[in-house]
Amino acid sequence: MIYPTGLTNYFRTTDIEIDSGRVLILSGPIVVKSFACNQIKGDNTDTGSFKLKLFDGSVGDEIFRVYTGIEWGGTAPRMSFLLPLNGIRVLDSLMLEFVAVGNYSGATVGISVLYQR
Repeated sequence: MIYPTGLTNYFRTTDIEIDSGRVLILSGPIVVKSFACNQIKGDNTDTGSFKLKLFDGSVGDEIFRVYTGIEWGGTAPRMSFLLPLNGIRVLDSLMLEFVAVGNYSGATVGISVLYQR
């Protein structure tokens, strides 16, 4: 008999500052079923944008591009993704990279990951 593996929800309440390199979210191996986060602006003088990417490990490949685009003032809406089919397998660890494009000083907050071990 095969028993399904239960889902676990991880929620990170602490901010991840822009350009802080790859930040550990969850140690693997895991299968990511969904990912969500908020992004906040640093101040009203920001004229740039940001890239938000997920990686498998500190030296591993990019596994999912959450956002790359232009954000002109205000707060971006919550970004939420249900991943296709059986999810995305992470062999090492789930890492997030939040990179400024141009003059941008925000942070990302409220990261939520639904996953299986």
